[in-house]
Order: sequence, then C-alpha cells, then structure tokens
Amino acid sequence: MLFRRLIYEEKIFVLGFSVALVLTLTACKNHKSFDVTFDTNGGSSVDSYTIKEGEKLLEPTDPTKDNMNFDGWYIDDDFETKYSFSSTVTNDITLYAKWVGDFDYYKSKTYDGFEISAINTGLAGDIVIPSTYEGKKIVAIS
Repeated sequence: MLFRRLIYEEKIFVLGFSVALVLTLTACKNHKSFDVTFDTNGGSSVDSYTIKEGEKLLEPTDPTKDNMNFDGWYIDDDFETKYSFSSTVTNDITLYAKWVGDFDYYKSKTYDGFEISAINTGLAGDIVIPSTYEGKKIVAIS
C-alpha cells in the first residue's frame, strides 16, 4: 500500500509540474517585446533596450555633441516626424537625434540703404546693426 501511495503521489507531482510548465510557456508566448535603438548621429551614446508591447519609452537624457544643440528625437532620419514619448511601442523602433549648429544660419537684408544681419544661434537671434550710415553714427533704430 505504501508503494502505491508513493507512485500515486509521484504521478500527481508530475502531472502538476506539466500543467504549470504549459501555463508558464503560454504566458510568455503572449508577451511581445520590441527593441528600441537610439541613433545619436555622432553624439554621445544612448543605450538601446528592450520594451514590452504597449509600454511607453522613457525619454533618455539628451545626448551631447560638440558645437551642436540637441533638437529632439525623430522617428525618421529625414527629421520630419518628432517622436512623442507619450506613444506606446508596437514594433521595433530606431529614434534619430537631430542636431542644430551653434550658428544655424546667417541672413542679411538691406532696408533703405541699411544692411541688417541676423544670426540664429539655435537658442536666440542676434541682430547686427551697422555702426554708421553715410558717414553718420547710428545710435538707434525705431
């Protein structure tokens, strides 16, 4: 009788283990995960990671790049669509860092004989006013 009981308990144990194993494998099978990659375009590195389907990305610390200003993460390398960190992830994704230079552009226009130059530093605009006009010192423009 004792021998049967041991065999009986062993069968229950094996059966219980099989059920637990099947449930565990099924649960893992239904969870998708996706790779998130950050292309910093020459900036400091940002670690890639894996995220579960439906979760939101945590915005990483902004990368840095000499003489450049970080202008956000984009979903395309043409920088047409900025990534929204409030979106949920539904597939593998690569985000691209956009950079603007310290001196992004320089424009010059002439108005009534005055040349006005504007320099956009990416952070604020600077206006350069000529110091003289027709030999006369300029003190203000109104």
